[in-house]
Amino acid sequence: MFGSAAGRFAGVALACLMTASAAAATPDESEMEFPDGWFAATEAPPATLTPEEATAQVNAIFDLVDRHIFDPEKTAEARAKAREAALAAVKQGPQDQKTVGDSIEKALVGMGYSHMHLFPPAIARKLADMTDGKDDGEPAQAVITAHMEGDVGILRVSSFMVPLFNQKDLAKAQAKLRKAKTLVIDLTGNGGGNVSPVVALAHPLVGAGKPIVKDVKRPAGTPTPIDQFGPLPDNTNHGGGADDRLSEIHGVVTWFTAKTPVPANHRPTYLVIDGHCASSCEIFSGAIKHYGAARLLGRNTAGKVLGGIAFRPPMKGYALLVATSTTYGPGGEFYEGPGVAPDVELTQCQTAKDKTADSGACLTAALDYIKAQPH
Repeated sequence: MFGSAAGRFAGVALACLMTASAAAATPDESEMEFPDGWFAATEAPPATLTPEEATAQVNAIFDLVDRHIFDPEKTAEARAKAREAALAAVKQGPQDQKTVGDSIEKALVGMGYSHMHLFPPAIARKLADMTDGKDDGEPAQAVITAHMEGDVGILRVSSFMVPLFNQKDLAKAQAKLRKAKTLVIDLTGNGGGNVSPVVALAHPLVGAGKPIVKDVKRPAGTPTPIDQFGPLPDNTNHGGGADDRLSEIHGVVTWFTAKTPVPANHRPTYLVIDGHCASSCEIFSGAIKHYGAARLLGRNTAGKVLGGIAFRPPMKGYALLVATSTTYGPGGEFYEGPGVAPDVELTQCQTAKDKTADSGACLTAALDYIKAQPH
């Protein structure tokens, strides 16, 4: 359940919710707890706030940001400007909660860093339900699917969010593609999620014991770096909580593929990406490109890779996402901003600025390109 939970968001999606009782004891714990009923409403309260009340909310939000953002020195100027912009907006007169929240969100996004958001009740509740296994009565949509087109095996991965992504479903999908002579992994529109799924998916492609990503969190104390080989078990990692606890405890975590040997992948392999591939989707894409494990087709990824954690703001129903960590690829690559570039650009694929839903044109273009190659 969502009550008394701490959360980590990925991209603009909630990627982890863990109960406070299960979380490691950290100085941040109370600020990461969401009491039962926090997300009961789907709209902001209609009450009108005075400029003084709104100012107090703005300052409380940015005080949280100041305490937890990934690099206090590097972000100081951006934080100061964002606070000033939000304060100027709410001092114009009495405003309702939605208007105040929108002003804060605009200021946070204006900082120019990914994973900086104030999610309003409707979005926060939807994302919380997604990671808590709720679906509003609708069947859960599979995020890992596989099918064959001739001798081409297509593995579709639309999210790296645990528990939507789980290792059991991955194994079933991989088994369906065992006879494929060419492998295509479709990541278009994948907004990211957690790290464990990334190392699980990378393992058969890059081999055993290979570094995939280094996660560096703003330390509460002296970091105790650790190497993590392989994904954490799904049954202890609901919502990616175990991934986050590792980061909270150690400060610096280098994630490797599992040490278990795997057969080398000799099949021609392609990765299809677009401008909506973000966060851990970019971590996976960057690692695959670093090792030359697949040819990347499509568009440049989003360049939104900072690690984010959700905190409880002084606005019931809302959730504050703060970028608390930086990530580096296996060769020290920094994906925040530049993202990951494809080896072959396909104009049919979406850029980060495209808002309409992908009609499948990107994958179709990728398959046309692949089928034209001599294999």
